[in-house]
Amino acid sequence: MTFPTLRTTALLMLTLWFSLILINNLTDPGTNIALIAAVASMDGLREDPVFGKGLLWRALAQPQRFGAIALSVVIAYQLCMVAALWRAVWHNVRHGHSAVALAAANLGIAMMLLQGAGLMLMGLYFGYWLHFGGPQVVHLLIVLMSFGLAILFNLRPRAV
Repeated sequence: MTFPTLRTTALLMLTLWFSLILINNLTDPGTNIALIAAVASMDGLREDPVFGKGLLWRALAQPQRFGAIALSVVIAYQLCMVAALWRAVWHNVRHGHSAVALAAANLGIAMMLLQGAGLMLMGLYFGYWLHFGGPQVVHLLIVLMSFGLAILFNLRPRAV
């Protein structure tokens, strides 16, 4: 497998992954609204006898409403991000590792990084690491994959 093929394959894999995430968010919003509401209400911390007591002032009074609004914002952002990623895949397949393809890939990758970091920061604000390890790991994985893909795309292979 050549280096440009590896880059395009990695980009395609992550684009498909984010496309499925977007489809899931569009077709099953109730699951994510409930998850966001559970994080924003901080009920898990409220029930814990030890952890997170100093964070409870951050809990929202209307977590379901916040969950619905937050998911709408996330879906709108994901629509733009997935479109940017598909554009990057198309440019990389069509034009190889041209300047236009690199710029398209970097835009999509930067949007991935912003989404992962934004979700992680919002979750950290509500103390989700104490009771919601799964989403935290996914958000961290998005950040790490973004950095890995940025390195892969911006690395210049040595001439042999």
